[in-house]
Amino acid sequence: MRLRAHLACGLFASLSLLARGASADPQSLTGAYSPYEQQAIGEAETELHMRVDPAPEGRTIESIEYVRLEPIDKHDPLPAAIDVVHTTTRPWVLRRELVAREGQAWSSVVVDESARNLRKLPQLSLVVCVPMVGSTPDRVRLVVITKDVWSLYVDFDLVVTSGGLESLTLEPKESNVAGLQHTALARFVLQPESISLGASYRIPRLDGRWIDALVDANVVINRASGEPEGTFGTASTGRPLVTSRTEWGWSTKTTFSNQLVRRYVNASVATFTPSAPGATPVPWVYRERSFAQDAKVTRSFGWETKNDVSVGAYFSHARYGVPPGPSDPESIREFVRLATPTGEDRVGPFVQWHGYANDYLRTFDLDTLGLQEDHRLGHDLWLRVYPVLRALGSSRNLFGTYGGAAYGVPLGDGLARAAVESTLETTADGLSDASVKAALGAVSPRLGLGRFVFQATFLDRFENYLNARSFVGGESFLRGYPSRYLSGRDLVAANLEYRTRSIDLAAVHFGAVLFYDVADAFDEPGDVDPKHAIGAGLRVVFPQIDRAVLRFDVGVPVSAEPRPADVPPFSFFVAFQQAFSLPTVGGDRGP
Repeated sequence: MRLRAHLACGLFASLSLLARGASADPQSLTGAYSPYEQQAIGEAETELHMRVDPAPEGRTIESIEYVRLEPIDKHDPLPAAIDVVHTTTRPWVLRRELVAREGQAWSSVVVDESARNLRKLPQLSLVVCVPMVGSTPDRVRLVVITKDVWSLYVDFDLVVTSGGLESLTLEPKESNVAGLQHTALARFVLQPESISLGASYRIPRLDGRWIDALVDANVVINRASGEPEGTFGTASTGRPLVTSRTEWGWSTKTTFSNQLVRRYVNASVATFTPSAPGATPVPWVYRERSFAQDAKVTRSFGWETKNDVSVGAYFSHARYGVPPGPSDPESIREFVRLATPTGEDRVGPFVQWHGYANDYLRTFDLDTLGLQEDHRLGHDLWLRVYPVLRALGSSRNLFGTYGGAAYGVPLGDGLARAAVESTLETTADGLSDASVKAALGAVSPRLGLGRFVFQATFLDRFENYLNARSFVGGESFLRGYPSRYLSGRDLVAANLEYRTRSIDLAAVHFGAVLFYDVADAFDEPGDVDPKHAIGAGLRVVFPQIDRAVLRFDVGVPVSAEPRPADVPPFSFFVAFQQAFSLPTVGGDRGP
């Protein structure tokens, strides 16, 4: 254990060494466009009476033209009359996301950053920025082609397993209020034991300034009794680092939750089995009462190699308890000790450094289908230091550090990324919480009709005062088993997929997947017993609605031993997003 702690600490010392290997100049590696995007470019040439400039670098941008595609265009099977309920994004809203400007010299790095900013807008699916021949040989036109998704529609997300419906989310929304990219929505979430009702409003640019604001509130109703059983919500505002040239940013965020947390396995509440013979099983349900508030200010330096320094403060309050039930007190105490998170109060300041290369690979047919995607290359390094102080109201004194390091390299129009991260929290009695997570992901270049995608993850929580747990199965790392079937302090997983190229039928993108999963969640290293599964799936993207992939997976458990009675011969899952993606590190973390 001591050796593992030393290895985790050694991660922090290696961060600066990785940064020295960063590229001297930004890289923007761009691949081909998909057939769907090539079709849009060709039609833009016809509409504007222009043609693509094959060598625009260094030429002066004389104008910026916008080609805005409606959700239902001439290639879609549905009638164009449906667009009457849609609000198309205004050109000036698109323009404010662009880093490139008229009069500047064409730079592929700057233009690609403009496209990345536009692809972050949830209202847009197709985003292509292409150079068109200018009025003179030394000039070029920037043509921005975008396709809006329906702004007024019912967004949905669902998880369906072999045991039934595990989650259904319906969100009637207007995602482009007055063409300003404001989003107003109502929310309905159906789970086996509860219904959540909520509403949200998000303003990406407050009063025309680079300020983002969000308010979200929800109430949870018990399906059996019809009575409210909890609430949760979020409020946040801030000025993000909107471009790689932005120097200052800030944010503040408040979250609250008072609700029952249930572990669903195959669409039913799981049970915790006590160790004592004949003890009463405990439903895997506990109440979470939490409140958190944080604020930070960030100063960003550099362009080719970025260094963001943040300072801030954090307050959190969390308590967990088991609701009354028929289980005996000793069984409940064991459930609390082994499966329920540890609650406490935390107050303190923090300092954070984020260093990363401003390099990207642009490709497609990876996380989505037929639409351009942006993936960071080079180093991505994080270091966060946070004292938690009893004098400020915390439950205990501790000194915490978080470090993360990732590095991505291109593989033709694919890429590979390795990542390591560690958290160490020390009290006067020694380490209280400590973990190391290592991951490797690789996406092959296109081979024949598709590409291979691989990921492997290892997580070791070698000190676990807060009683954090991992769940494996179903829609995550092990698709041949029921959802969250395995539970443990640590986990190991590896996944291999062959994802086909996108096939476009009536402006809808289809793809197929073959997969092999192996994973396990466990409490002690000697308990590792990896489970295996194979299967196939279908991927669908509706660019009229969203960029996200809708996936259908069927998995079959594979084992030389007899299959457990609670594991069906096959499991199927319907959900949005790919089952896994390339590993990352960092993000917002509080003390």
